[in-house]
Amino acid sequence: MKYLLFIIFIVLFISCKKENNSQFDCKKAQELAQIDYENGKFIYYEYQNLNEDTTANSEFRNLLKEKNILVKFKPERFSSCIPNDQFGIEYAKECYQTKMNYQLFAKFGHPFFDSLKIEAKRIHQTKIAK
Repeated sequence: MKYLLFIIFIVLFISCKKENNSQFDCKKAQELAQIDYENGKFIYYEYQNLNEDTTANSEFRNLLKEKNILVKFKPERFSSCIPNDQFGIEYAKECYQTKMNYQLFAKFGHPFFDSLKIEAKRIHQTKIAK
């Protein structure tokens, strides 16, 4: 009986001593973003507020597509009292997205994306005026 309790205690102790791999997951996601970047798989993540004007998103997407850049529009994250997935898959996704955006900013520069947003709004306004 004592041996059975001892074995159960050891199994519970080992299973409860779960290692936190959040840094590994983030590092792995960043490495994947680097590999994708080096292979020419460019994905730009555009964070938008819920009240932001999104009418020119399709034009912005088309302008980036001409430069071989895929764009994904994401809602801006708000702080709240709801616990976040700090160490899970969402955290790793955020690490990937941040690394990819930094790589694209380094290659093209912030003004490149800002100027394309302005151009997209201009194209959208001309479409509306017709």
